Order: sequence, then C-alpha cells, then structure tokens
Amino acid sequence: MKSTILASTIAMAIVCGTGQCIGAVLTTIQRNLNQPVNGQTLRVRWDGNLPTGVKQVFLWDGDRGIVRPISGELPDNVHEFEWPVPPDVMPGNRYRVKVCSPDNQSVAEFSAGFFSLQGLQPFVASVIIDNKSAEFRCAPIPARDVVKISWNPTVTILKAELLDATYATMATTNVAEGTSTVDLALDHIPSGLAIVRITSSDGQTVSQPLLVVH
Repeated sequence: MKSTILASTIAMAIVCGTGQCIGAVLTTIQRNLNQPVNGQTLRVRWDGNLPTGVKQVFLWDGDRGIVRPISGELPDNVHEFEWPVPPDVMPGNRYRVKVCSPDNQSVAEFSAGFFSLQGLQPFVASVIIDNKSAEFRCAPIPARDVVKISWNPTVTILKAELLDATYATMATTNVAEGTSTVDLALDHIPSGLAIVRITSSDGQTVSQPLLVVH
C-alpha cells in the first residue's frame, strides 16, 4: 500500500533567545499515516552562517523547559538533518530547534515561533461490558514506563493483565470496586509486543495489543 504523507512546513526567521542568534533554521514535520502511532519525521535545515566546526541539533520543549540533543556531532559541510520522532517524545505545541556547536551553545541558529509534535496517541474502543456500552481506553501506545487503562464507571472491572504474544500472563492487577482506571507498570516487561486485557464482573474480556519500548 502506498504511504500517505501529510506535511506542514514552517518558514523560519531569526528569533533570538539567550546568546547570539545568526542565520535561520527551517523545520518540516511529516507524518506517515500508515506508520503506527507517531510516524513523524522532523527535518531540519540551516543556512550555514555558524562559525566553522562541527554542529549539533537540539530540540527545545517549551511546555516543560527541557532541551535535548537529537543529533550527534555533524561535520561542518552538513546543513540538514532528519530525526524520526521517537515514542518517548511527549505531545506539545511549543517545540523549537536549535543548531549550534556542542562546545559553544551561546552562538546558535534557532527556529522561529513554535511547532507541534503529535506524540503518543491512545487506543479507544467502544465495547459491551456487563450488557452496557462502555468506552475502553489504553494510553500511551507505544508505552515505556506505565500504561493507563480506563473505562466507564458504569461497568465493573475485576482485573487488568499484561500478556505476552503467546497470551501467557506476565502481570495481573486486581481492580478495586468502584475504580474506573488502573496504571500498569512496565519496568519489568520486556520491549516488544504485549497484550493488555481487562476482565469484567460477568467474565467478559477486552484485549488490546501494546507495544512496549524501553
């Protein structure tokens, strides 16, 4: 099947934060609709006005005040970088890119304004439990540390389980009466395909595949 690409390009001007801003950075976000969950690639291009030497690309999360390197050291003649957005990037609308020398971050090229990264998306399904219509949610997918499962408070869930690909039980959590959400820890679950399963008071089960990424 041919992949469908949605792309949005944000033209960048020179916007200064701390330090000396020179040049401009152009970023493009592409989303591959046939890839699971994120399916985004961040494309970064800069105009080469920085001092001679190796460069590094950083991602700034304005919502959380976090700066993280997203590239290794790049040769001086490289002015473009592509970064497949990993599952651990949280969704947000205040991301910027910074390109600079890893040894001197005070002289940099910045992207102007902000752009959004989609991040992780929940699984949502309408099911019948205890002869009642209910919404079953599982997020995030993929998950790293914890997966949250929730359902309508009108239904009674007895337990939530994590199964491996052969449906062998890896972990079981009993659900307290009146509870409509449960968090399942994944620190002891290996990376790869797992299955989330909930069991209702009348013995019905609802299952959802889960990709665990550590």
